[in-house]
Amino acid sequence: MGDMVSVCVPVFNGSPFIERCLKNILTQSYSNIEVLVIDDNSTDSSSEIIEEISKSDDRIIFNKNSNSLGLAANWNECLKKARGDWIKFQFQDDLMIRNTIQKMLDFSLQNQTLLTLSNRDYVFNTTDKKTINFYKKLRKLDSYIRDTRIVNPDEVVDIANKTLLQRNFLGEPIVGLFHRKLIKKYGYFNPKFYQLIDFEFWLRITSNMPFGFINEELNVFRVHNKSATAKTKQYKGFNRSSLDRLNIVRFILSDDLYQNYRLESEKLGYPIRNLLNDFLRKMVRKDGSLQIKKHLDDLLMPSLTLADKIAGVYKDFLHRNW
Repeated sequence: MGDMVSVCVPVFNGSPFIERCLKNILTQSYSNIEVLVIDDNSTDSSSEIIEEISKSDDRIIFNKNSNSLGLAANWNECLKKARGDWIKFQFQDDLMIRNTIQKMLDFSLQNQTLLTLSNRDYVFNTTDKKTINFYKKLRKLDSYIRDTRIVNPDEVVDIANKTLLQRNFLGEPIVGLFHRKLIKKYGYFNPKFYQLIDFEFWLRITSNMPFGFINEELNVFRVHNKSATAKTKQYKGFNRSSLDRLNIVRFILSDDLYQNYRLESEKLGYPIRNLLNDFLRKMVRKDGSLQIKKHLDDLLMPSLTLADKIAGVYKDFLHRNW
């Protein structure tokens, strides 16, 4: 029958799309799945729709949080309750082609990798030209890795450094199929992040181990005005993505799980200090933040507590802007 795959569907006010999402999952060619749906205390009719669909297929396991946990915490709740050997996320408004799970699992097993990412397509339920242009111009992993193959950590580090962490080239949570062993080794989604929760999670794993990449658009990411991605807000000229990137730099500088990132970066002839310097200057040009400018000289001073200084700046931004 094959390994069980847990398809995790975190839900919050997903009534416009959740029925189609679940029916799409249930028609996957790979049938040994559990569909773990966790509603984060929705206020719309999501629960009623899910309960009705679950009557027709016992592979659906439905839970509803008594209190709203928030985005990352609900994703982690899915990971904690998943029973499968393998885990794949599918969001309430997204889709995948019929053999997505089969293809990703086959590739993972044949290549003995614990993580496989795929390419993805976008469908737009918005007329906002700025949003549409953003996604159409977004450089995905296939901009750097052209073929379906195993990708090594040094390649990921090289791309991240060259792009100065300015884009999530690895993709949303729905593009990945990973073995549950990775949770124990590399941890859960980090709730300290606002917008780049997925990017930091994938970066933490892929900078440490080889992974598979299938350059086929196996997943479809829906973009609409009410999606979590569309809700990034601007505060005094500084946005949440920039704060998240600043925090990623802090982790790269000091966290044990990013030790291999630091080593690979040194091997590539790009010391981490260079990444910090280039990243901060890029951020000043991009965001025009007077607060970053105020701290820039201090951050660029040689110090054994550089990561702590960045942490202080990060907390200062949060205090001022939130």
